[in-house]
Amino acid sequence: MTIAGIAAVILSYGCGSSNPADGGNVLSGAIVAPFLTSSFQHAEGQGWKRKDCFICHPVYKLSFNHKRVPNIWKAIEGLGKDADRACIACHGTNGLSEEEGGVRRCLICHGRDDIMTNASMFSRINQHDIDRNGNLDDKDCILCHDRPDMNGHFDVNVDLRNLGITYESVNDFCLSCHDINGAMGIIPPKIRFDTEFTDIRSTFEGVGKTAGDKRATADVHGAKDGDGQIFGQFRGEYKNGMVLHCTECHTTHASDNPYLIRETGGYAEKADSEGRTASVHVSEYKFDQLCAVCHTNPNGVDTGNGLKMVVHTGFTVTDCTDCHFHGAGYGLEKNNLF
Repeated sequence: MTIAGIAAVILSYGCGSSNPADGGNVLSGAIVAPFLTSSFQHAEGQGWKRKDCFICHPVYKLSFNHKRVPNIWKAIEGLGKDADRACIACHGTNGLSEEEGGVRRCLICHGRDDIMTNASMFSRINQHDIDRNGNLDDKDCILCHDRPDMNGHFDVNVDLRNLGITYESVNDFCLSCHDINGAMGIIPPKIRFDTEFTDIRSTFEGVGKTAGDKRATADVHGAKDGDGQIFGQFRGEYKNGMVLHCTECHTTHASDNPYLIRETGGYAEKADSEGRTASVHVSEYKFDQLCAVCHTNPNGVDTGNGLKMVVHTGFTVTDCTDCHFHGAGYGLEKNNLF
């Protein structure tokens, strides 16, 4: 078959097929690109293992096929000679080995400021380097994001990799890895529990046979019981008993703060405007600026980012984490077991 014939066959099928046989199995409400998984696909194998996508997929046709997701088309336009490589990011490796360039190319678009306005989120000092090779790269991306629809709306069950369970929240997904002793041995600072090991899921959700047992042992930001905040006040709509999302304190990609702590209070959506617009800088054991995004005392000490920290009347501490820390259940604090 000639190149023209290959092009005719491919273009007759178009892009974005929902036929499971050609790898375009579409989740409900999602836009999923055809994912080439065998040599019998892609124009009956004639286009298999080809690197020069644009020979059969002319540029003018791509703008039409990607019209439902305009950001993809804008990215392709900005890539120039690298545009062929971008196809692999969404459409599979087309049978190419890693040496042949068959690596999913997420950051070819998402890592460039001239294409994606939020590319800087991947270039901070501390990175979510899941494969532990020293930098955040494409392989890290696909460990959490297998085939996101990239329609601009985040859906936990579409845009995150399916690890065999249905995720009702981002916390479910995070805790599928950040569990016993943390993901790959990464343990938050001062995390403790009343056992020989640290199980982040248990400290967040609590342990025991009854709901009361679990609430009494859960992290103060998890499904805890508790008596409320008595030395200060919550900012905005925060209140005692709320289960927080991991991403209200942690960024999932990269941060200049250790432990991937967010650099602003912007993701603490229930905080007041003062908390949401504040910058956040933390050191290894100094978290006042982060805590003050949600907790405050008008008579408190300035944390250095324009916010006031909660100060307990009658004694002085140098940091909130001298007494409160990730993983301390309410029951443990109440009984001075932390």
